Amino acid sequence: MLFRSKYHMLLSYFPDQISLAGRPIMDKFIRAVSSTDTVVKNSMTADCAIIWSVLWQGRMLANKKVYETYTAAKKPIVILETGNLIRGKTYKVCLKNINRQGIHAYNQLDRLHKFSNITAPITTGDDILICCQQQFSLLWNNQPRVEQWVHQIVTSLRKQTDRPIVIRPHPRQQLVDLQNVSAKFKNVCVKPPIRNFSSDTTDFLNVLNSAYCVVGYNAGSVIEAAVRSVPICADQSSLCHDVSNSLYKINEIKPLTTNDWLKFIVQTEWFEDEIAAGTAWTILRSSILRGEY
Repeated sequence: MLFRSKYHMLLSYFPDQISLAGRPIMDKFIRAVSSTDTVVKNSMTADCAIIWSVLWQGRMLANKKVYETYTAAKKPIVILETGNLIRGKTYKVCLKNINRQGIHAYNQLDRLHKFSNITAPITTGDDILICCQQQFSLLWNNQPRVEQWVHQIVTSLRKQTDRPIVIRPHPRQQLVDLQNVSAKFKNVCVKPPIRNFSSDTTDFLNVLNSAYCVVGYNAGSVIEAAVRSVPICADQSSLCHDVSNSLYKINEIKPLTTNDWLKFIVQTEWFEDEIAAGTAWTILRSSILRGEY
């Protein structure tokens, strides 16, 4: 792709298509981008798009058209998203996607010490915890309805074990009938998340203490489990794929979290001051100029 200048880009962001919580973060990022390149609003013909989230719902629904338009034109798309490592403190800043298929602002800096309070192994239990995710997200692209996916997972598990299975809906997912799925199996229940609206968090960390393992497609909750050395089973599109167990060997699973993986995963999320300083943007900008997007 040819930019307007070899070293200068025109980027567009879409201020009305950002979550309320994401607006201060986007403002910091835009100021950082503006120090190196030109930023406009609501253009579908810029060199690069900047969007908040790949959840095509609510005010972010219109981002789906932006994503499809820029993808079809083979232009880069920068995505900012609420992080999973320290909710409300760290944020994803990446190209193309926020999962393993994306390009993250990765470098060789050792940032693991900044996350020392979340990477200690925790005590676990006996429940197999199935974590669902939003059907209207790019992360769920080409997947069946959540109910169908859960049914397939539970069916596979019940062929191997009689351990208790807990189905955990996504905290913002509506119109899914998981109770009907759980009723078809023994020792399977649905436990919706308990949300803390003031901090935009849930009771997930408390639930982890009773988990034998966590099963997810590429949900953020699987990342939260893996950084605490809870055994996980995840899809190859997940950022946790390298430390994932096989779903088909559920009785043999164990924690696979390594220090190398922890060093990798903490490079996929950034603190506000790092975003404001342009650290993440500098790395992604170099990737874009090299044609890596």
